[in-house]
Amino acid sequence: MAFRFSFKIYVPSTVSVNHSADNSGAVAGCLSFLSSRFGGATSTAARGAWVSDSAGLVVEDVTICYAFTNLRGFLTGRRAVLDYAKKLRDDMKQEAVSVEINGRLFFV
Repeated sequence: MAFRFSFKIYVPSTVSVNHSADNSGAVAGCLSFLSSRFGGATSTAARGAWVSDSAGLVVEDVTICYAFTNLRGFLTGRRAVLDYAKKLRDDMKQEAVSVEINGRLFFV
């Protein structure tokens, strides 16, 4: 079976835009969500930067949680991934959370 489709959710390490926080619970929740939806998930650490409307340049560690799926999983999972990212954004009081779908980046 070929898995040609991917979802990646970038989990911030800040809350309220630019205040450092432990994101381990959010990462565990994201991995659990992706695994239950697509059968498995992986995370990797990264460092990113973005320009906040309220705080200027924010440089932070992020954890990228990702899963691969087939066409059926992709078609049935898109909305759930975007909804999960919106909830993550709201829970962490962010201006946006990045979601990558098949190599295309979206801010939700």
